[in-house]
Amino acid sequence: MKKQLKMLFRIRCVNGEDDIQEQGMAEDFVSGLWRIIRNLMGGHGSAMRVSAAGWLYPDLEQTRAVARATAKVTHNHPEGIKGAEATASCIFLARNGKSKEEIREYVTGEFHYNLNRTLDEIRPFYHHVESCQETVPEAIIAFLEAGEGMVKELEDFDYERFCKEHRQEVCHGDCNQHNIIFTREGIGFMNFDYWHCGPQTEDLCLFMRKILGS
Repeated sequence: MKKQLKMLFRIRCVNGEDDIQEQGMAEDFVSGLWRIIRNLMGGHGSAMRVSAAGWLYPDLEQTRAVARATAKVTHNHPEGIKGAEATASCIFLARNGKSKEEIREYVTGEFHYNLNRTLDEIRPFYHHVESCQETVPEAIIAFLEAGEGMVKELEDFDYERFCKEHRQEVCHGDCNQHNIIFTREGIGFMNFDYWHCGPQTEDLCLFMRKILGS
C-alpha cells in the first residue's frame, strides 16, 4: 500500500530545485500518512502503551474497557484493540495471583491467540514486524516460558560460591541518586540495570572519564 501511495502523490521532477523540494515534501507526507494508516491497521503500539490499565482497576471488565478506550485513540482497528485488551488482561490476572496456566487459558479463550508454541519454534522464523497479531502472542509466550526459566536460575544460583569466586571483584555500575529511594522502612535500591561485577579499576576509569568529560 505504501508504494501505491507514493505513486499517487509523486511529483514529476524536471531539473528545478523547487520541483525536487516539492517531491521531498510529498515523500514526507506519504511517509507520515503511511504511519497513520499502519497504526489504524493494528500496530502493536496499542499494546505497548496499555500497561497502566492492567494495574489501576479493580476488576477485569473495567480493565478491558479502559484498554479498549486507550487503543481506539491511535489504533482503532480490531487487532490493535485486541492486542491492548490481551496485554492489560495478562497484567491484571498476574497481579491478582493467577497462575501462568490460568493466564494462558484466559487469553486463548478470549482472544484466540495461539499460545501453544515455544520460543524455540518461534525464533528461527521471527522477524521485525509491527502488528499486534504478530507480536503480542509472541510476547505473552515469552513471559509464560522464559519467566519460569529465570525463576529456576535464581533458585539454583549459589550466591556464596559466586562471592568466593569473585572476591577480587566488586559490584558496581550506575549507583547514584537515581538508584536510591528513602522509605519509612529505611533506604532501598532500585534499577539495577547497569550493575555488574568487574575489576576494581573499572570504577576509577569511569570516574576519570566523567571528570574529563565535564
